[in-house]
Amino acid sequence: MRGPVISAVVAGAMLAGIAFSQRVGTDTEAVEAFHGQIRDAVEYFPVDFGVWVGHEVALPPSATKLLRPNAIVAREYRTDVRGGLSATLMLVQCKDIRDMQGHYPPNCYPAHGWAEGDTGEGIRFGSLEAVRYDFRRTAGNGQREITVYNLFVMPTGEVTTSMSRVRRAAADYVMRPYGAAQIQIVIGDEVSPDEHGWILEQMYTIAEPVLRVLLEGAPAHRRGDVR
Repeated sequence: MRGPVISAVVAGAMLAGIAFSQRVGTDTEAVEAFHGQIRDAVEYFPVDFGVWVGHEVALPPSATKLLRPNAIVAREYRTDVRGGLSATLMLVQCKDIRDMQGHYPPNCYPAHGWAEGDTGEGIRFGSLEAVRYDFRRTAGNGQREITVYNLFVMPTGEVTTSMSRVRRAAADYVMRPYGAAQIQIVIGDEVSPDEHGWILEQMYTIAEPVLRVLLEGAPAHRRGDVR
């Protein structure tokens, strides 16, 4: 009789866990309202801004399939000032935090043929901090180099550059449906590193209206309902 008794105990524990998760789980309407608020903010993301002229950048279908984004914008911005500069700004927000893990630069770029160089240096991105990654790839007889600045925004409004922090959030079933956001600024080797700080300031200004929504966090977090 020991086997049936243990099975009954396990089954009872599972049912209790399901009932508990349903009782303390996320508010579906609040979740959808939060995602809708972010979609609305991204819809008004400026194409042109000040001295910058932007145009859409096509993302590989594999990337969008991997991310399953709730909202996404990817634009290359160019300006004639300071001798001519360009940078690509991408902002993506996913409904499920777990979808963000495959787009972590040390995973994503090497998977597309880029070799990782120097990494790990933090740099100011407006009032936030991003982390820098350098990548290089041989193309024909030459070598192409890019610098990627990356950060994540959790549904609590917390900003992190740590993938381990993203994974911990993804393991929280209450937090998970509120998703996470990622910002990347990609700058090519035709731009002097001395200009990177100014470019990041400019890209922050462009992204700031959406960032304000993300940094406020989900409504449940603002009420203190979620860990």
